[in-house]
Amino acid sequence: MAATQLRKLLELGLHPTAIRLYQREIRILQQELSLRDQSDDWGLSEADQETRQVQALLIDLRQHIEDTLRDRAALSLKFVGFRQNYARAVTQQERQEQILALALALGAGRRKLKGDRRAFGRWFGYDAISERFHRRISLLDRRLTFALGRLGVIAVHLLKSTAEQADPQQL
Repeated sequence: MAATQLRKLLELGLHPTAIRLYQREIRILQQELSLRDQSDDWGLSEADQETRQVQALLIDLRQHIEDTLRDRAALSLKFVGFRQNYARAVTQQERQEQILALALALGAGRRKLKGDRRAFGRWFGYDAISERFHRRISLLDRRLTFALGRLGVIAVHLLKSTAEQADPQQL
């Protein structure tokens, strides 16, 4: 499926304002969804090829949602472990090590970690890393909500298009 077809399906039924609002999610989904090779569709009509491509998109979208849910659950478990380890930490250095470990789990790179280390004396601590965690979870939730909505809309589109293509005698 061409990138323009994929984008049209991801934008299907969205108001132009919603398209602008979700342009980041649309772009991320468009980049992350790798559709299956459709090389075995040579003998199919154009409508059947499109149906297969949309089915493949739904499968890939579902897999994307499952992966994102898994990532979200893993981050939540890391945060629970962080809170327990932070509560058990005796020294300030142990607490800072726990905070930096969570920052690393949240995706901080070497440069960000270096800045975080320097910021301990000024502002960086438990509250800051907790806020960073909650922002990350909120971002994943927003992406999940968008992907789930698109899954429903594209599934309805597929059902309508296959119903229109069906032979009335087969029904």
